[in-house]
Amino acid sequence: MERLGKHRFEKHKKIVSDKLYFSNKYYIVTIFTNITLLIMLLSIIASIMRFLPNTQSTFQLSNVSLCSEQDEFPKVMTSNDFVDDKGKVFAGNVWQCDSSDWGSDCVTESGANRLANCSLSQPKHSNICAAGCHYDRGCFASGDNSSVVVERKSRQILYGQNVHLAMGMASTTKIMTALVAIENCPLDRLVKIPKQAVGVEGSSIYLKENELWSVQDLLYGLMLRSGNDAAVALAVEIGGSVDNFVDMMNDRVAAMGLEHTHFTNPHGLSESGHFTSSFDLAMITCEALENVDFARIVSAKSYEVQGNETHPKVVFCNKNKMLGMFEGCDGVKTGYTKATGKCLVSSATRGNMALVCVTLNNPNMWQESIFSLQKAFDEYTLVKVLDKNQDLFVLESGDKKYRFRADNNINIPLKKSDNVNIDYCIDCSDVKTISIDKMQNVGKVYLNINNCLIFCEKISSIDSIKDKAIIKSLPNVVGDGCLENQYGKT
Repeated sequence: MERLGKHRFEKHKKIVSDKLYFSNKYYIVTIFTNITLLIMLLSIIASIMRFLPNTQSTFQLSNVSLCSEQDEFPKVMTSNDFVDDKGKVFAGNVWQCDSSDWGSDCVTESGANRLANCSLSQPKHSNICAAGCHYDRGCFASGDNSSVVVERKSRQILYGQNVHLAMGMASTTKIMTALVAIENCPLDRLVKIPKQAVGVEGSSIYLKENELWSVQDLLYGLMLRSGNDAAVALAVEIGGSVDNFVDMMNDRVAAMGLEHTHFTNPHGLSESGHFTSSFDLAMITCEALENVDFARIVSAKSYEVQGNETHPKVVFCNKNKMLGMFEGCDGVKTGYTKATGKCLVSSATRGNMALVCVTLNNPNMWQESIFSLQKAFDEYTLVKVLDKNQDLFVLESGDKKYRFRADNNINIPLKKSDNVNIDYCIDCSDVKTISIDKMQNVGKVYLNINNCLIFCEKISSIDSIKDKAIIKSLPNVVGDGCLENQYGKT
């Protein structure tokens, strides 16, 4: 009996052991299978990610669209999307500004001298005198990225960080490329694609040698899909060579009076000597957006290129997600290289105020651009401080009155909480003529906020003048005046 019991025990032990073996083997096989499935899933996800927007994936252009489901625009966001449950903003610390008064260097004896004393110049051909004079702006130097928000018409800086720091700009270069192309070539001109434009490194619309594309179609490929090959094709067609076209780009920058920008190519691939600042790029963008063709192109979410005997039809979808992420966004360009980091230039219009936001080398470019623009719209309003339909001054001779007015309205962005002193200076000292025609320019009016010059505008005579005494007195019209600050009356 004892032997029989031992035998049964050994048999039972073996059965249990076998069950444990097979059970463990089953679990091992199950774990291995799950790991295999996980690896396959990650591989599938990686494959899908290759076709998301802003990638360098190759598309075969055979009557297909460069659009996909992933190109759908996200929901409209506001600054509240970037505030946590404790009210802390996590889009960045850009707005932790110092208390320095940037306008202190601009306070001089007269309005005419203030212009010479302001440290930062504006485009020489424009009426904006000195955006470097900020009476209480949130600008400071910190970190290795750069950003700025400006009001488009006045070119006034509303917020900024390292605004004059020279940095790479990646494909935001193409803002100037497009502007120079539009200003120097008919949009309907047909371009025969040169060999030099085929297979250019980086983003591409996959041009082939000898294809025929209109300048307009190339511009949409340049600005919506960031085609480096489109940039080269336009440069060769318009400049005769890439180098000549780059010279045209640099000449355009010099004409604007910008000192922290230099181009070495038309597409933005990183090269030594190819740089800008967020302020300069904002000024270039404001200038470009004044061109109706440029504004139309960069505001498009998609564009269809009609096929011809040399290439098939293709649809370009804009890589700029801001067009769908931010209410009122109407442009303009994304950019990225490993050397420059993520770059974004955005424009937005709400009511009568239009803004441009530039951020360079910013890994959170979408979030911070949204936050910056929303903050500016929330805190500022555009105020008409000088009306072109109102007389600046009147000179009398007997029973005749001669009226003088600003050529244009002067609208400036002011903080809704600002308590500012607005005044102007009139200078007609350069008048040297024996007669004045109707609407002839006779001088300038300089606008000051808190004793800091920020804007100037031409003054013209509303009437024709032949009275020599009146004309002789004009150079002596150097006066000051005060303007009432009435918010909302724009």
